[in-house]
Amino acid sequence: MRAILSLLFFQLPLPAAAPDDGSVLPFPPTPSASKAGPTLQESTHQRRVEPDRLPKDAPNVLIVLIDDVGFGVPDTFGGFAHTPTLTKLRDEGISYNRFHTTAICSPTRAALLTGRNMHRVGSGTIAERALDWDGYSGVMPKSSATMAEVLRHYGYKTSAFGKWHNSPADQTTAMGPFDKWPTGYGFDYFYGFIAGETSQYEPRLIENTNAIEPPHDEKYHLTEDMADKAIGWMKKHRAFSPDKPFLMYWAPGAAHGPHHVFPEWADKYKGKFEDGWDVLREKTFKRQKELGWIPANTELTPRDKTMAAWTDIPESERAFQTRLMEVFAGFVEHTDAQVGKVVDFLDQTGQRDNTIILYIWGDNGASAEGQKGSISELLAQNMIPNTIEQQMKALDELGGLKVLGSPSTDNMYHAGWAWAGSSPFRSTKLVAAHFGGTRNPLVISWPKGIKPDKTPRAQFHHVNDVAPTLYEVIGITPPKIVNGEAQDPIDGVSMAASFTKPDAPETKKVQYFENNGSRGIYKDGWFACTFGPLVPWLTVQKGLAGWDATKDPWELYDLTKDFSQMHDLAAQHPEKLAELKELFLAEAKENKAFPIGGGLLTRIDATSVITSPYKSWTFDGSTTRMPEFTAPGLGKKSNTVTLELETGENASGVLYALGGASGGLACYMEDGHLCFEYNMMIIERYLAKSKDKLAPGKHTVIVDTTLQAPKPGSPADIVLSVDGKEVARAAVKMTVPAAFTASETFDVGTDLGSPVSRDYEKRRPFKFDGTIGSVKVALK
Repeated sequence: MRAILSLLFFQLPLPAAAPDDGSVLPFPPTPSASKAGPTLQESTHQRRVEPDRLPKDAPNVLIVLIDDVGFGVPDTFGGFAHTPTLTKLRDEGISYNRFHTTAICSPTRAALLTGRNMHRVGSGTIAERALDWDGYSGVMPKSSATMAEVLRHYGYKTSAFGKWHNSPADQTTAMGPFDKWPTGYGFDYFYGFIAGETSQYEPRLIENTNAIEPPHDEKYHLTEDMADKAIGWMKKHRAFSPDKPFLMYWAPGAAHGPHHVFPEWADKYKGKFEDGWDVLREKTFKRQKELGWIPANTELTPRDKTMAAWTDIPESERAFQTRLMEVFAGFVEHTDAQVGKVVDFLDQTGQRDNTIILYIWGDNGASAEGQKGSISELLAQNMIPNTIEQQMKALDELGGLKVLGSPSTDNMYHAGWAWAGSSPFRSTKLVAAHFGGTRNPLVISWPKGIKPDKTPRAQFHHVNDVAPTLYEVIGITPPKIVNGEAQDPIDGVSMAASFTKPDAPETKKVQYFENNGSRGIYKDGWFACTFGPLVPWLTVQKGLAGWDATKDPWELYDLTKDFSQMHDLAAQHPEKLAELKELFLAEAKENKAFPIGGGLLTRIDATSVITSPYKSWTFDGSTTRMPEFTAPGLGKKSNTVTLELETGENASGVLYALGGASGGLACYMEDGHLCFEYNMMIIERYLAKSKDKLAPGKHTVIVDTTLQAPKPGSPADIVLSVDGKEVARAAVKMTVPAAFTASETFDVGTDLGSPVSRDYEKRRPFKFDGTIGSVKVALK
């Protein structure tokens, strides 16, 4: 069936019915004496003309969405990281200092793409933590079409590059379904990764719906690759569809963890953070005022009492903490430089003048998920207890500080640096109550339509305002029906009036926020909020299961006088607070946000994490790129793996692997010996190796894993046997509760992507040199 957009007042011309004589040509109804109709010679032919559904000279659109960077990070606005591209676009356009996101990845992206509130489009939490509640399903409904889908129907060519993070985590294999991948949501072309993060050196890449491998090149970096691929796509666009405008959504995984960048970029910041995060935050605040980026009466909010001061950090740890920050700053600058390549191409080809560029500095605030500083940042997501001593010991085994930022670690900086990067606000990513989690700079440049003006726009806006803004400035009407689906109301409002008037009246009257039980509500200059139960910078939290949302203390701020949420007025204005709390409940109900804090369930109960419905599998040597969330839970559940294989003399190579260098498990052959490694998030390694070599020939290998208790994270015993005889075993003190990685995969006969074991790191993907007949997995 043809896709019909109501309110467009046009319809594609339909071919005339085929004649009764069996001809396949669509003859027009021409009078003829012949009962069989006109002959080919008698017929007239006129090619259909594609309707022009767009206003004349409709602009190109480039949306850049950086990941996990805070309000106080870019030097464009007083921060510490050099961002010349952001500065260039600010100087050639306009900026917003009261623009907001949702405090977390997937929800922000869903709101951006659809123009709706995050829960309304099933995105109340990240895709990997999705649940069977309407507002947390992880599925953007087709009743809320993305801007890509709408603009594509109007005639735009559409592409997306980089991080997606809006597909259900259990629908990401080569079997799809693909209707919830980028190409199913209106993008003609996609190049990037589906998950929430990936290695910058060994990314788990997807092109459209096909898994592809990056080159094994020490100079390869995903963000650079994204810029090159984006330019390549624009060249094709110019060659093949020069009369069509384009929409490009360019969303790198940077600067989300892992913080991966070449040492020459990190070394630019050597010695610049020796004074620590408290001093850095004060210096940033001073520069923000000097630049006029924040109001002159803004006050610097204090550090939370649960967060460490720099003076609390032992001298023996400071080199580790400062190097983590140097790597992050270099990563940020490197990312902005890649944006610059894309913008430069538009300049060089004469397309910049009529291209709207929206440079959104962050999908949430700076991330505190590195907690005390980490070489394996998913320790936080798994809520695994650990110490800096453990981390530094493991780092020394890898090669010391010089390997931070390399493929060997999944490093992420201390939460104190994230707090400094959120200046002048309280809190960080994952906190929807405070602007350290939700307020992100926005720069818009459009030479043909916007006159440069360095006066910050101070209207309160939200990421769901981007889509309706583009619809207005392009000059199209949002459809009521898309592909047969009646459309949900758009929650965002247009920002277009502020393009030409810095003091344009505010159009956003109400906006709610909610993330992991942290929540807030804005109305007409007032903001009420409550922090919620989750403290992102604490390593292991207790009491989440007993949390009672009705007992949370609320705060109240008059944002017309208090830019940074410094002064809590809840005690002075109880009536206003009560009014806003009621409004929050009404908005939450309207937008399907109940149960409040739904995104917390997978932290409280690890068994609720998305997992495969199967209990047994049969694989062979062709099985690769099976995402961890769809694969057997080999690292967290009792299971038996039975392999039928044939080996040669001194056989070597991976038999199967799950995960990557930051955490995973692998069974492999090494010079004839059967080996196994359980890589517990880098900080602990559990190894088993057969004493004797396997003789050449056919063998049955069994790897039996038994958790000592059904509780997630329990210790496990792993026994390796060959042809019915035990040959090695390992005792794992703690198993991974939720997942080793966000994007690494299960592979048979090879270890694609980041290698699980450092024993074969230099030989990746360490393909098995024998033959694997079958791999049968059964959960106990």
